[in-house]
Amino acid sequence: MNLHKENKNQAIKFIKKYDRLNQLRRQFAENEEKETGPGEVNLLQKFYQNNSPIEYALIREANHYCGNASRSGNYDYTPLTRKPCRQLFEGPYLLANGKYTICREDINATQTIGDTTDNIETLWRSETMDEIFRIHHNENWQSHPLCQNCKDWYHSYV
Repeated sequence: MNLHKENKNQAIKFIKKYDRLNQLRRQFAENEEKETGPGEVNLLQKFYQNNSPIEYALIREANHYCGNASRSGNYDYTPLTRKPCRQLFEGPYLLANGKYTICREDINATQTIGDTTDNIETLWRSETMDEIFRIHHNENWQSHPLCQNCKDWYHSYV
């Protein structure tokens, strides 16, 4: 069995097992027909009225933190075509030590741009940030040590 077919089969098994949205839809349809007596509450109906169900999930591998952590497993979900980093445009990242870094993957603070005593707008508009934006705009990721081997550029919290 080739790896592509094995991955597809594993994904199908995963979806069947964890397809919570469709499971909830079936339960809701079954419970909707049931009468509730005095003092009874259809909890599933109440849940649907108060919460928007999740329509999809992003399956991704663990971060590798600018090469500081190894990834296990045989899967690489990184898109084939490299694009500018999504995380970069979310702003500088504040680490536990009070330092700002250009990348949330930079857990060792190898590329700090300031600390909590600095004005964040000044940091964001700094020459260091301008340079990293230029690198990404020109698709020259190899020229920056944090970016050259990055496999997390397509992830974002936004």
